Amino acid sequence: MTALHDLDEDTLAALANRGLVKRAARELAAGGVPELTAGDPVVAVFADGTTASVGSGSGLDGGSCTCAATGICRHLIGLVLAYQREVPRTEAAPAGWTPADVDDEALERAFGVRAVKAARTRLNRGLTVVFGTGEVPSVELPACSVRFPVPGDPALAVTDAAPSHRAESVILAVWAFRAGGEGTVRVGGATAAAAPDLTGLTALLDEVLREGAVHAGPLMAGRIARLGSGLAGLHWIAGGLAELGDQLAGYGERSARYEPRRLADTVSELYARARAGALGADEPGETPLRKVRLIGLGCRITALGGRRTASVCFAHGDTTLVLRRDWDEEVTGHALGARRFGGSTLAALAGANVVSEAASRSASRVLSLGAGRIARTSVTPVGNSWRDLPIVADYAGHAALLAGLPPRPIRPRVEAESVRVMAVAEVRDLGYDPGAQRLTATLLDEAGTPAQLVADHAAHTPAALGALAAALEQGPELLTAAVRRTRGTLLVGPLAVLTPGGVVVPDLAPGDDRTALPLAAPLPPDPLADVLDEALAALSDAAHRGLRHLTTHHLSRLAGAARDLAGSGLATTAALVSAAAADPRPATWFPAHLHAQTAADLR
Repeated sequence: MTALHDLDEDTLAALANRGLVKRAARELAAGGVPELTAGDPVVAVFADGTTASVGSGSGLDGGSCTCAATGICRHLIGLVLAYQREVPRTEAAPAGWTPADVDDEALERAFGVRAVKAARTRLNRGLTVVFGTGEVPSVELPACSVRFPVPGDPALAVTDAAPSHRAESVILAVWAFRAGGEGTVRVGGATAAAAPDLTGLTALLDEVLREGAVHAGPLMAGRIARLGSGLAGLHWIAGGLAELGDQLAGYGERSARYEPRRLADTVSELYARARAGALGADEPGETPLRKVRLIGLGCRITALGGRRTASVCFAHGDTTLVLRRDWDEEVTGHALGARRFGGSTLAALAGANVVSEAASRSASRVLSLGAGRIARTSVTPVGNSWRDLPIVADYAGHAALLAGLPPRPIRPRVEAESVRVMAVAEVRDLGYDPGAQRLTATLLDEAGTPAQLVADHAAHTPAALGALAAALEQGPELLTAAVRRTRGTLLVGPLAVLTPGGVVVPDLAPGDDRTALPLAAPLPPDPLADVLDEALAALSDAAHRGLRHLTTHHLSRLAGAARDLAGSGLATTAALVSAAAADPRPATWFPAHLHAQTAADLR
């Protein structure tokens, strides 16, 4: 069975756990080599009389063992290790293999006819997938990931889905490779005749724009909630409606969480999704995961009025998941870092390897950990684990990749989609601009391509800039950050820095804002970005006020923004904003906002 030779230590650890792999390897090294029968199935008889067997096409979880353990046991792992040691490989792995080569008959043999039928039903509802870029074929499904480390054998695919969802997830991944194989692809889906009726959604959005947050009234919240409940299976739409309802409620409560720009962005996103069909149709709301290893990538602390939100990012394979907690307290990030979650602190989780047997993830990549279970697992410093993750080492290549993404309003609605691990060859021009209260630095990759690091001061994280500057002065090899493209290069918003002394998470750092920082000149002005920002601000103000309630001042502001856009060479966007100023209706506001937002993102 050639497939057994392709199961390396990492794949075995993903299928079972690293502890079992190490134990089986120790027993083998100590002379506990089982008696092998190298047929199909492969049978291993151990010294204590235990018999394990694995057949082709069944996978390790389909193997059998006479010991009392459930699932993949150390004997099945020992069988694989012994086979690799004792039986020479007679066939080379197929060159250029892709999961698309697996036919449905092979899927039925590996997983059964019932699983294939269930996956077909799910495929007919449609799903959006994102293909990995590593050497091992992989795909990110809406609520789990699937890797194919063993060419030609789907039964040995590795997925983070719970056992009850494993077969369906692997089958869907194979079909996804048949439909594409690169970037983000929509697979399957209902016909246009069966597409969901979104006339109620567009009617509601029209009403929100006409009345604005100022005049929406208390009944609007009920309409949004009812519509969101009816569209609950369309998770990206439902998520946008929930955000819209929260923004209008925030205005009604005079809460700091209300932001006119965010309201306008959400309305525009929902219009765009309804027209483009980017709905997140029938994605599973939450998927339980098998025992998983998570690698902490840092934490961002945000503040809205008296509320503090901690968003801890974790790498899970090629995916970033977010664990979020809220507190209605006006405290610093350092104080929140000491708050306990299960058996550990927030600060420890942000820079740790975490193992959980009670994890689940949503379609938007929000992570949930079962209460109390994390205390009984390993929470250890992250060490060198970042080096095992996908790393942005080519800044120019990553900027080109970001430039090729679909517009933000119709991309999958997922958390922390821009978080990456970045390689840093050199840090230059580190300095602080007191006027903007901003720390900046130039990062270089091995080819000398620059990226711009920017971090702004915040009262709720007073020591963040000092801790970040100290970490960058140590010449870090890696850092994690939210990365976006601007002016053709990368703009880096750091989350954590790996220094010789360990991981530094600036938002959780102790101290105050009195650390002396090297001074830097302000960033050069960007007139085009300023023009686009004013156009978006004017359009957001119009949505806040309500299109049927705009005054001469609001219309003049829109007209002025259109003239500035035209003077900057953005003729199409200028014409659309001018049309919205001359005839303010939802049908003119939406294309103007979408074009201005897309142009700003492409900067």
